[in-house]
Amino acid sequence: MDTPFKTHLLLLGSKVESQAVPHLDGFAREIDGTIARHVSSLSASDAVFALRARVGSEPLGVLAADESECLDAITAGADDATVVTQLEITGFAAFFDRVQLRARIRADRERLAESLAQSEKLTALGTLVAGIGHEINNPLTAISLSIEMARRVVVPMLTTAQEIEKLHGSRGSVSQATLSRWREAVQIGRFQRDANGVLDDISSATSHIATIVSDLRVFAQTDSRERSVLIDLRSLVDQAIRLVGRQISTVGVLEFDFPEGVPPVLVPSSRVVQVLTNLLVNASHAIREQPRDLHRVRIGARVDDEFVALSVSDTGPGVPAEAVERIFDPFYTTKRQELGTGLGLSISRSILRGIGGDLVVDSVYGEGATFICLIPRPPAGFAADAYVRSAAPPPAVLPERHLSVLFVDDDERVLRAASRALAPLHRVCLARDADEALALLASGTHADVVVAEMEPADSGARVLLERLAESNSPLARRTIFTCSTREDDREIIVAGIRPMVLDKPIRANALLEAIDRVVVRAGDLPASGRTRSS
Repeated sequence: MDTPFKTHLLLLGSKVESQAVPHLDGFAREIDGTIARHVSSLSASDAVFALRARVGSEPLGVLAADESECLDAITAGADDATVVTQLEITGFAAFFDRVQLRARIRADRERLAESLAQSEKLTALGTLVAGIGHEINNPLTAISLSIEMARRVVVPMLTTAQEIEKLHGSRGSVSQATLSRWREAVQIGRFQRDANGVLDDISSATSHIATIVSDLRVFAQTDSRERSVLIDLRSLVDQAIRLVGRQISTVGVLEFDFPEGVPPVLVPSSRVVQVLTNLLVNASHAIREQPRDLHRVRIGARVDDEFVALSVSDTGPGVPAEAVERIFDPFYTTKRQELGTGLGLSISRSILRGIGGDLVVDSVYGEGATFICLIPRPPAGFAADAYVRSAAPPPAVLPERHLSVLFVDDDERVLRAASRALAPLHRVCLARDADEALALLASGTHADVVVAEMEPADSGARVLLERLAESNSPLARRTIFTCSTREDDREIIVAGIRPMVLDKPIRANALLEAIDRVVVRAGDLPASGRTRSS
């Protein structure tokens, strides 16, 4: 039997094991399969759930003692299940074939569902573009105006500084008139009053743009197998608001009803942001369809022992009674054709059910609708354990001497900015791609740390790290990747090395801290008592 992946078999109960194992051990080896014995302390569904978590999407079959266990096993994620006494010895091969076939069908169905979900995201992005353009153009305007103001202040100061330098060289005296002219040129009072404000405005505006880009990146992720993380629910709401909030604020008022003490949730964050964004887009469409003096969209949260309930309410027309039963059906929509595909609510409910939750609707036609996301609370003690695991480590001991940093990026502006940011503390060498970086190292250029842009794909950063590892260079352990379309740094492993990853745009302090940390982590350079909090 030709199979491209392992097939796993779970035996539920000692009776099943005694009947099946004599026939299965050799057969399992033949098909490159595994046999898992049931843990008696677990129910059938829990045993299947635990094994599925371990083997991922690979085919999983169950041999059980009765039909009820078979049903529980399939509900919990098995591809197929059968009662062992119903199988003849020759039936085991057919059972494995069936498990593999159903696994392939499941995988195809998941790929199709993922494709449909991505299509729905693109439809939603079309709605969001105008609002996002406004959200980005506003801070860009602030940056442009601030830079022009800074230029008007800084250029006269530089010119005056040159005059002072020339006067110092000639050892001439300074008249009161010259001093007055210099003072007027550099606008001392205005500069002192406005300089920090200008720089703060530029910093704030760039941070806002970076946040919007990050939110879009999260929303556009395509991997439905995203790892769940413990996260504050309000932060996910804020991400969705940054994407779609303007669509609402132009026609209504956005309100919040978040009580104190809403616990963190264990969810795949980008998937939940997709759900919230879809609900908010729907709300923005709904309030445009119902004439009212004042429209409201309210986001609220409530908590009980099992779930965190996150609700999105609007004052639109609501859902007709005849549509309530079908509102979550694929391709069913009450919107105009140009506003949606009818997949958003179906996909949203599937996402929430996939994490053990649900999506329900409460509506009075003519008055509005409320969609409620039921998100399961993490197991008892999980949040406390996660907090302990994420607690900040003690301050790091940093290198005593200035370091030599080889910075690799294909954008000349980034290279110049990096050089300016690092120069006060470190020596900097610049390279435009991996080939130039390797040539510099081969010619004898010394580097203590490498910072390399991962993108575009042909930047060669991975190849650079592989070459460093192949040559047993200690630099391989002191390499930092920079990235615009962030991969999960837990998944970036090159030549057996898991490099540190910095998201672009990079702040100077974050870059300096990353250099400190990667050197401390490698542990192969001299250190002193200088410390910086991690």
